[in-house]
Amino acid sequence: MDPRQERPQGNFVAAQDASPGTARPSDALRSQMVSAPFRLNLVSNGAVIGQLGVSAGINSNWCVIVPAGQGVVLSMYYYHGDPYIQLANDSSSYLSVSLRAYAGFYGWLNATSVDFTHEGRLNCSYNHQDLSFYSTSDGYLYFWNPYTVLTVVPVAA
Repeated sequence: MDPRQERPQGNFVAAQDASPGTARPSDALRSQMVSAPFRLNLVSNGAVIGQLGVSAGINSNWCVIVPAGQGVVLSMYYYHGDPYIQLANDSSSYLSVSLRAYAGFYGWLNATSVDFTHEGRLNCSYNHQDLSFYSTSDGYLYFWNPYTVLTVVPVAA
């Protein structure tokens, strides 16, 4: 499966059964809400190629590469010990993965747990793939190891 064979159309739709359960984030103890706001620098072969951004308009909520300083502001959220990344200005939007391995933001019921690896990668618990890109001209971000896997570096927002 090559994710690029099916381009995003419409708003981001998360993979089925990616849900952490029916509980809502507000059900968690306040102590489970963690992290100061940050942006994610995207690094390929030792060079920053941009930051994690989100598409807008008709094809919205898909993760894309944007210039440094223009990335979305994020925060970590822990629920039952599992790490999630949410948009800092929209606590109802969580990083997730589509059925075609595209990264994007979706509601809690389809949120996917993601975690930073010791190698500085961002790994998706749904398909066990790392955040990657095909090309800067493509612009989309994926959780798909056959593409160029990125190192991510959180920077204070």
